[in-house]
Amino acid sequence: GALWQSTDFGTTWTQITGWTGSGTGDVRSIDYVDGHVGFMAHNSAAPLGSVLRTIDGGANWVLLDDIPTNSGLNSIFAVDTNTAYAVGEANGGTGVLLKVTEN
Repeated sequence: GALWQSTDFGTTWTQITGWTGSGTGDVRSIDYVDGHVGFMAHNSAAPLGSVLRTIDGGANWVLLDDIPTNSGLNSIFAVDTNTAYAVGEANGGTGVLLKVTEN
């Protein structure tokens, strides 16, 4: 659940807090479309996977609604500024592949 950001090629790091899930669970994957817009796959301690989106380079993250029940997410791939695909653990014997869109 910890997220860190460096703006000087790793010399110094700043923790990003205040987003839904911050401090618990695991940040599993982050993928950016460009220098501003990106998507994060995050798992709670349960685990229950969620998807968050940033439009300011990762300073702030917003939880996206309407993610189906799952047993944790493993990775995310950003297609464009409003679309990403996430994959996760099998839930009830079925693998998880999500198309996430934000309008």
